[in-house]
Amino acid sequence: MGTGASVMRALGDNVQNHLGILPLFFIGCSPSQAASIINPDYPAAGVMISANSLRSRKSDFKTSSPWIMDSGAFTELSRFGKYRSSVEDYAHQISRWANVGHLLCAVAQDYMCEPFILERTGLSVEEHQRLTIERFERLCSYPLPVKIMPVIQGYKVSDYIAHVQQYNDRLDQGEWVGVGSVCRRNGSPEIIGDILRAIKLIRPDLRLHGFGLKQTALENQAVRELLYSCDSMAWSMPRRFKDLTPTIELAHNYQAKVSKAVTDSVQKRIPVTAGAGNGQGRKPKWNNPKTKAIRVPEDLAERLLDLARQWDESRDNPLGVEPDLEPNPKANYWGLKTEMLITHYMYQKLKGKIVELLPGGLVKICWLNGGHLQGQIETHNPLFILPLGNDDR
Repeated sequence: MGTGASVMRALGDNVQNHLGILPLFFIGCSPSQAASIINPDYPAAGVMISANSLRSRKSDFKTSSPWIMDSGAFTELSRFGKYRSSVEDYAHQISRWANVGHLLCAVAQDYMCEPFILERTGLSVEEHQRLTIERFERLCSYPLPVKIMPVIQGYKVSDYIAHVQQYNDRLDQGEWVGVGSVCRRNGSPEIIGDILRAIKLIRPDLRLHGFGLKQTALENQAVRELLYSCDSMAWSMPRRFKDLTPTIELAHNYQAKVSKAVTDSVQKRIPVTAGAGNGQGRKPKWNNPKTKAIRVPEDLAERLLDLARQWDESRDNPLGVEPDLEPNPKANYWGLKTEMLITHYMYQKLKGKIVELLPGGLVKICWLNGGHLQGQIETHNPLFILPLGNDDR
């Protein structure tokens, strides 16, 4: 293997971080998209192309930027529970495409360690780590014209530490290495940061590449500072929600969003759902004191917010909408308490709070949509209110 330092010098000479930030961002795409997917105004450092998309391809393709060949590990293991191609087959594939454009490196055939992947393969984290190193070593034994990117795998922070130690001296000084099993943790960038920080504590010289890290993770400053590079195909997600925006336009828009996501301005932006619980200083509108900003398709946003409000209302009763009706020998009601959430089914499904306990097992309900009602809880079904008093709903 060539030295990691020489590879890094080559990357410095040939790969420009046009976004003006760290890490280098590679946008995932198909071979046919490689020539036009780079946004001229907010260009990524290059593209990431899966070996699976090249498996049956015969002709060369054009690319306007450097590219990385991914092993297609996620598709192989999640769908088939194994690699359909041997290490030797993959080595031949790398040699075949090495002269197309500027291929920076090929990712080793690693084994992810998410629980659902382990269930698919029937193996343990330790076995996945061992297989990852074995396939890396075998691939490096072939006289390939490009560098092979090793991958550090695990699920817990301690797993990644152990895997770095298992690589021992197989990792050159300044090696460009991938960090696996993080793509489904974009919503928890602090966990990603802990993983990257742990690897750096052992090998501060390593150049870390985060697989599948999208905008939400890159907004975290600690994650950006610990990474050397990353990739994502999140730009294609709207297609799954029937977005008819042209493919290349979606990709260009996403590169612009990534650029903005990692500037200082985004760190000062107040999310729509910001509240006192996440440091933004505004009082939340909902009962739950802590909120979190998320991104969802615009056409689904209102429906999801309505659903979230319904869930939030049910928090007043820790058991959901059903009151705890354990018999109370010291009272003439069935363990009811004020502020308990009740659902009324006699005429329609309404939610309300018990605001007063009345004699004779009666309760006074204040409906969440306005109005009040006096009635009693039917013992055969605690969700039924029998109206006995005024109802000015």
